[in-house]
This record gives sequence, structure tokens and C-alpha cells, in this order.
Amino acid sequence: MNLSMALYNYGNPLVTRSMAEEIALVVVRHRIPQVYFRAEDVFEVRETADTWLVSFKNQLVPTPEMPFVSPMVVIEVRKADAAIMAITGPR
Repeated sequence: MNLSMALYNYGNPLVTRSMAEEIALVVVRHRIPQVYFRAEDVFEVRETADTWLVSFKNQLVPTPEMPFVSPMVVIEVRKADAAIMAITGPR
């Protein structure tokens, strides 16, 4: 981490809970095709030591044509620099 990022994170992490929600929503809307996953709003936010885990419930329901529709997606956002650490299913 360079000096400017260290200063941004001094005292509190750069990424707040609400910022993590917004970042994760942008990732869901722009990187996951809406044919497979559609989220209206954040379902849950959990805090770990270094990251925020932002969960979204899928508004789509599995059908015989698309049985592999995931019920949930979790976006892991690092607190120090807003990096997306993972995009996974339910944890």
C-alpha cells in the first residue's frame, strides 16, 4: 500500500459499508448477465476484518430451461482500496 492509500485508511478504512453496497451493486449490474441473475437491492452486508461481504438475492427463479440459476451472489469488497476480492455464491 502506498503512502496516499495509507493516509486514506488512517483511523478508518477507505470503504464504508454504504460504499461497499454501491460498489457491489455496480458489479452485479454490469458484470453478471441479467439472463442469469437479477438483483433489485442489497440483501445483506457482513463485515470481516479486511472486507465487506455484500449479498444479493436473485429475483429470477430456476426453470426447466435454466435450472442453474444461482439463488444468491456474494461480492467481497476489500476495505482498504475497494478491490473486488471475489464473486461467489452463498456462504
